[in-house]
Amino acid sequence: MYLCGDEDGLFLGQYWTFRFYSTFRAWQLVSRNSGKCVAVREDGGDLEQALQLSGGSDGWLLWRT
Repeated sequence: MYLCGDEDGLFLGQYWTFRFYSTFRAWQLVSRNSGKCVAVREDGGDLEQALQLSGGSDGWLLWRT
């Protein structure tokens, strides 16, 4: 657990944005600080660790709601 930050420079890694890919009708969750996407390995299980990876349109970088 970490303290919550603010947009004035404290804990910048806590801010995220969504990027929509209409071709796949899916979203990417992108760090506003690093520009990297949240991903879970495509063949991962229920307790798979989330990763931050450079963007792309690979299936494991896309999320549907």
